[in-house]
Formats: sequence, structure tokens, C-alpha cells
Amino acid sequence: MIPDRLLERLQWYEQHAAQWKISPASIGLTAPQALALDAAVQAARTAYDDAQSARAKAKSATLTQKSLFSVMDSIGSDDLRFIRAYAESRPTQAERDAVFAAAQIDPPAPPTPAGPPVPPTDVVGDPNADGTVTLQWKGSTASQTFFTVWRRTGSNTTWSQVGAVASKTFIDPSVPAGTPSVRYYVKAQRNTEVSPNSDETVVNFGQAA
Repeated sequence: MIPDRLLERLQWYEQHAAQWKISPASIGLTAPQALALDAAVQAARTAYDDAQSARAKAKSATLTQKSLFSVMDSIGSDDLRFIRAYAESRPTQAERDAVFAAAQIDPPAPPTPAGPPVPPTDVVGDPNADGTVTLQWKGSTASQTFFTVWRRTGSNTTWSQVGAVASKTFIDPSVPAGTPSVRYYVKAQRNTEVSPNSDETVVNFGQAA
């Protein structure tokens, strides 16, 4: 009968307490009982209103905090960027370190050396109607890595480099006419470091390899 929800319960008691104190004896209550309930309801109403006000203030304070932290972070990020740029503009490492020390921030970590290049994977070759071959593969081009493409034709056992590209696709325009099949592999290279060969892929031109 009495609602479970807080506000609905308070409103229920407000309605009934106001009615019960008019003629408490007619409903089996004493005047002190009815007045005690009325006082309790009024105290509950004050507490509820205070709690609602506090919640609204807390929500407003939280939104204000979020906004001001955003402003702080934006300005701070700009300042850090200027400090780092100023430090990097100093001509010697000692002067750069002095700027970071004065600002009480860590200098940037030295770049992590790139690991050895990894051989490409999933090399696929597709013959085109004009006699060229389109090759595609998976691999990383990080740290200026590029790829070299190697080919041997037919029964030839000698591999020849036919391309070097920074992308992960290559069109071989120089397949000798009449070649029954072509094999390819790809290597990744960074400066003088070269990866192992990728798996070979075979492109057939209407005949078995």
C-alpha cells in the first residue's frame, strides 16, 4: 500500500498525515500520535529537499570541475609543447638537459632502435591480360622499410631482382614472352639490414610450373 520509491512514499505520508491530524480520534489515533507523524513527515521533507539540492550542487560542481580540468590540461599541454620545443632548439645536449631540469619534466626518451626487418607474408601474384604480373603481400613499412622483389622464370635457377618499392604491391612489367611460369619472393630491407626471403609464390601462364 505504501509506495517503495522515496519521493512517492514521502508524498503518500504528506497526504495522509495532513488528513489524519484533522480528526485523529475518528480513525483510532491520539492527537499526539497524529502530530508526531506530521512532524516526522515535515522533517523528512526538509531532509529530502536538502538532499536534492546537494545532489544538484554536486552535479554542477562535477561539471565545473570537468570543464576547468579540461582548460588546465589544454593550457598545460601547450606549455609543455613550448618547453620541449625550446629545449630541442638548444645547441648542446647539456643545455637541453638544463631546460628539462629547470622545468622539472623528464626529457624525451631516446628512440628505440628498430628491430631487424621481418620477411613479408602472404605473397600473392596474379597474371594480367597484358602479360604483366601484379604482386601483393603483407609487411611493415615502419622506420623507412622497403621491399625488394625477386624473380626466376621457367626452369631457370637464377633469381634476379626485378623491383624495389616502399609499398606492398608491385607490377612486374618485364615477364619474358612465352614464359610458362614465374616464381617470386620478396624481402624487406631497412638501410643495409635485409630480412630472410618470404615464401615463394608461383604464377602460371596456362601451363604447369
